[in-house]
Amino acid sequence: AEMMALSERAQALYQRIESMGKPVIAAVNGLALGAGFELSLAATLRIMADTARVGFPEITLGAIPGYGGTQRLVHAVGQGLAIEMLLTGELMLAARAYELGLANQVVPADEVMERAFALARRLAGFSPLAMRILLQVFYLGNDSPLSTGLALERMGVAALFASEDLREGIAAFREKRTPSFRGR
Repeated sequence: AEMMALSERAQALYQRIESMGKPVIAAVNGLALGAGFELSLAATLRIMADTARVGFPEITLGAIPGYGGTQRLVHAVGQGLAIEMLLTGELMLAARAYELGLANQVVPADEVMERAFALARRLAGFSPLAMRILLQVFYLGNDSPLSTGLALERMGVAALFASEDLREGIAAFREKRTPSFRGR
């Protein structure tokens, strides 16, 4: 009962991370196993050191991932590879994780944090309203039939069309200046 409650709390936390409406960047340097890998899968983007390794070794201990890993992994890499990773407990090198889309960037270990912060600064310059709507459309649409995802996209476009941020972005483009987004 205690482990079920812990799993439920962790799943809720990771779900909040995934659905907070702002991009979350995981900087993976070293090993991201079990709950650490699950946390990185809940992130929006993942930057990995070239020496990083990820995986779910729980099966080798007589356990299974309990913080959403069995579900997020299959969404990320497909059923065949996900079940192989889960059943074997084998670790994956960063280069292979990149090939499979589990890493957005693989960089030298001493550059992981620098790259993560640079990406965060870049994303912070965009409209927070557009970012929130984009992430909602992406995640809700990804878990829905295509027709539902397309309807969500239309609603997102329409909502942003009336926003101050879009007007500011267009004005800044025309005036060849950096936009000053306010999230409205």
